[in-house]
Amino acid sequence: MDQTGMLALILILVLAAFALYRIWKGKRKRKDHQKQLSRIGNFGEARLRSNLSDIPEPKRILRHLYLPVGNGDQTTEIDLLMIHRTGIYVFESKNYSGYVKGKERKKKWIQITRSGIRPFYNPIMQNAGHIRALKRILSDIVDRWDYYSIIVFGDECRIRHNRIKSRHTYIIRYQDVKELCDRLAQTSRVRYSEKQIEQIAKLLSEYIDVKKKVMKQHARDIERNYTY
Repeated sequence: MDQTGMLALILILVLAAFALYRIWKGKRKRKDHQKQLSRIGNFGEARLRSNLSDIPEPKRILRHLYLPVGNGDQTTEIDLLMIHRTGIYVFESKNYSGYVKGKERKKKWIQITRSGIRPFYNPIMQNAGHIRALKRILSDIVDRWDYYSIIVFGDECRIRHNRIKSRHTYIIRYQDVKELCDRLAQTSRVRYSEKQIEQIAKLLSEYIDVKKKVMKQHARDIERNYTY
């Protein structure tokens, strides 16, 4: 190989190495970002559980349910739900700060912080998907109107959205969770006995201790379908 060919080969190898480094760096950045979001999310869920602990019994609180979507391997994850005598309270925890803006019928919402603008999937639609999955599983024992969709943002988050028209759908902050649930519990009719609450909890508990491959597949589905 002459000198020109050798230089060309070296240049190709350098460019290939640089391209691989950029790919690795991008994956590492996404992984670190996901870890950070996970830590923030776990803190938010802990606050959510704490706020719900004072809600009068009987009730059952379940976390991280991986429910099947359709007939394939795809699943949807529910952060936390509360089975109460007045209904099924389904929570989507968004421990976000900064400024959040979105519309009920638009798929993409945005979060604005000092770090920049980050788009994310409409949490109203996201939680509606969770409830549809629940309805398929609980159709024989839970009425279709017995679900409450509650999206919870961080206390420091400023939220701007249009008037919500969907029934039993609420967007609040963590500090308002107990007040909302207390109000709903007091103004809604009693739907379930303690025995029925335990029956529903037992049925849903099958979707908590899932295999790791299900969790990994869910993470891949999220990255593919909801990353902008």
